[in-house]
Amino acid sequence: MTTTTLHQGNADQPAYLLEEWKNSGIVGMTFEFATPIGRKANPQLDIIGDDRNRAIDELIRLKKRYGSFLRNATTGLEMQRPENLASWVGPAKCPIVRSTLSFDSQGRAKSPCILGSNPANKTGKKPNCSACGCHVPTIIEGIKKFDIQTLSSVFWFLS
Repeated sequence: MTTTTLHQGNADQPAYLLEEWKNSGIVGMTFEFATPIGRKANPQLDIIGDDRNRAIDELIRLKKRYGSFLRNATTGLEMQRPENLASWVGPAKCPIVRSTLSFDSQGRAKSPCILGSNPANKTGKKPNCSACGCHVPTIIEGIKKFDIQTLSSVFWFLS
């Protein structure tokens, strides 16, 4: 399986990538959105606002065409809409921050999440939760809500 992080430079590529890879031997693809680290979201780089909603609409349309090959659950994609982010992002609400512990390549705990930097590093930069594009929290929420599409992907991954 592979994950592609979408940004303004490749926002028009999901259909092409799905078609290109569907018969390659990989068993699925997921998509997420670039999350600004240590900076405000930049509409010339990051897919935010109406651009993100258009990208999500396209991914949901592609989900209908490619089915389980596009491993993102529709509910997870809906969580990524700008108007829905505030309900689950940030250290107090994020399913990843509340439910998991992430480590960097040296074994140091990352904070606040899988995207977060270790405060001991030189920059200590943290993700901009208000523009979070990570799809991992949506998987945790999908499991908690017994979402069929999410559970199907999780059970496949665990098998």
